[in-house]
Amino acid sequence: MAILPNIPFGVQTGQLDIPFCINMNPSTQLALLNDVIASLVGVGIPKLVVFNGHGGSDFKQMLRELQAKWPQIFLSTVFWPNIDSGAGIFDVLGDHADERETSLMLHFHPELVLPKETWGDGKANAGSSRP
Repeated sequence: MAILPNIPFGVQTGQLDIPFCINMNPSTQLALLNDVIASLVGVGIPKLVVFNGHGGSDFKQMLRELQAKWPQIFLSTVFWPNIDSGAGIFDVLGDHADERETSLMLHFHPELVLPKETWGDGKANAGSSRP
């Protein structure tokens, strides 16, 4: 088993006005996946699981298309927020930077999370030019 590097960009077409919110179009994701799969098939890797956490990036249809092209490898995707709803664990189930995502970041990279007293109420995005 191997864990491949993270792809730090996703589909962001609805947030192009936010500085440094880098967009990767689905067609680019498809081409990238095709190249990765070709490399894996070339060395006999039997399975690839795309582990996704970005709601704007949906790989299911892409993998269905690529599975027909590459029958030698089993392709699957997991959208990690769907593994468990968080109900009964978290008080506030939200979207980005909610209690679940913040807890995950606090676990893996606490140095990247500002102190709780600086969080604010979550009604505004200081990095956005949108209302």
